[in-house]
Amino acid sequence: MKILLAEDDVNLGEQIVYRLKKQEGYEVEWVLDGEEAYHNAVNFFYDVVILDWMMPNGNGEEICRHLRKQGYFGGILLLSGTEIDENRTEWLESGVDDYLVKPFEFDEFLARLQAFPAYTGIQG
Repeated sequence: MKILLAEDDVNLGEQIVYRLKKQEGYEVEWVLDGEEAYHNAVNFFYDVVILDWMMPNGNGEEICRHLRKQGYFGGILLLSGTEIDENRTEWLESGVDDYLVKPFEFDEFLARLQAFPAYTGIQG
């Protein structure tokens, strides 16, 4: 599985990348801001894009909306430091497939990633 991680918290980003690469064998590209996340998601292939809700140069929800308008149909997982009821609805309406509130257990995070179907490049 090839994953794009957009997370501006360096400690969390390092932990996620380490565990996904070293323990699970996934290919992970990590960026620290929304602008770079959007650019990479539009220009490169990823099975899943993981977006932090609040990060510099664009939040995850906005990036998701733009990606969906551009025709990106791979998996999108949103990470958030807060769980507010109205935000959850907005996130899902933006095209987010799933979300997870920080802090989270890595096993749950991994299970949610593994639930995404493999991207084949063909819309079903």
